[in-house]
Amino acid sequence: MAKTILLTTAVIFFALNMGGSSIAPSFAANYGSKMIKKNFAVFLFTIAVLLGALTVGRKVVKTLSSGVIPSELISADVALIIILTATFTLTLANFLKIPESTSMVTVGAITGAGIFFNRLQLKVLSGMLLIWIILPIASYVLTYIIFIR
Repeated sequence: MAKTILLTTAVIFFALNMGGSSIAPSFAANYGSKMIKKNFAVFLFTIAVLLGALTVGRKVVKTLSSGVIPSELISADVALIIILTATFTLTLANFLKIPESTSMVTVGAITGAGIFFNRLQLKVLSGMLLIWIILPIASYVLTYIIFIR
């Protein structure tokens, strides 16, 4: 019972930190350029999070719960370690005003468990890492194409 309460509390605290860390990168450009007001950004973010959770959330949950490490490794204890590690990392990043991706801290926490058990599924993880490497390069190329003509 105590483990369930601790896990639920950690998940709620993680979700609160998601709001703090995820709205900034989602709307920083629009808000910073004064295209939208803060309250409207919060409203749009809330709607987008709900729609995303309802439409594609299940696929992401499947990848995180069985793609990075085998699902049989995720016991209540391992789940607690993963969520506590991810929550601590995200909270620290928010406190230090460092934008941090909830996906990255979650994948990092799951990866740590996978390394401990020596059961990391590199095919899925390498796909994620490849996207994280390609994204800044693609952004650079697009910026170059748009601004250097």
